[in-house]
This record gives sequence, C-alpha cells and structure tokens, in this order.
Amino acid sequence: MILTVVFVFLYKFFDELQDESVNSAWKKRPLGISRRFLNKYADASRTSLRFPDMGWARKWSWQYADNVWQSVELDKTPWWYFGLIKNKRKERFPYSSTLLVWMTDGEHLFQLLKDICIGLAIASASSSPWMGLAAFLATFLLGLVKEVRK
Repeated sequence: MILTVVFVFLYKFFDELQDESVNSAWKKRPLGISRRFLNKYADASRTSLRFPDMGWARKWSWQYADNVWQSVELDKTPWWYFGLIKNKRKERFPYSSTLLVWMTDGEHLFQLLKDICIGLAIASASSSPWMGLAAFLATFLLGLVKEVRK
C-alpha cells in the first residue's frame, strides 16, 4: 500500500513539472538540464533562441526560407510507419512525433514519467505486474493517439 501512495505522489510531482514545462516557467537549469529542453516556448526576453529549438517544434525538421521558418513537407510518409500513419511533415528523427516524442521536450518527458507512475501504482495496488503493464500501455497508447491526430 505504501508503494502505491509513493507512485501516486510521484505522478502528481511529475504532473506539476509538466505544468512548469507547458507554461515555460523553468528559469534555472535543474540538474544541469537545459531550459530549452524543459520549456515549451522561448522566453520573450531571449531572442537568441531559434524557433526550431523551442520544445514543441523539436519533433519536426524546419527550414528558413523567405524570412520565415517552415516545416519541411514530405511527398510520402517514411517507410517506418508501414502505411499506418500519414505524416505530412518531416520528423527531426524517426518516430520523433510519435513513439519517441518524449525525447523532444520536457512536457512529453514528464507525460511519459506520469504514465510509468500510473502503471507502477496500479501494479503495486493490485499485486499484479500485468495490470500495471496494461495501465501503462493504455495511457501510453492514448497519448500516442493524441500525438498522431495533431
């Protein structure tokens, strides 16, 4: 029971950290992690941050043309999606807009950590690792569907 409470506490902790990322409220470098990675948007006072370095934009490849940043458009979806997903924009690296989106910014990293905590809390409460795995997969897949629908 204590483990369940710990994992629920960690879930809420990561939820608060995710809010910090969404609101671009990271002012210092926690544990040496770059604020660019943690913050979703550039700080208004810092103009040196290039657009593609903002958190949410790191999923895609960008090009600077006609004095504006544009996403690189694709004629066809890469082979690694096996025809299941139709991307119109080029990803920064394979699966950066789907399975590996948690590697692009703090918001998505904290979402993954929350999903893991939910799975661990359910596994410890039910004494069944399979129930925890099912809970993690369900929350992860729902997040994946959200990313694909964007």
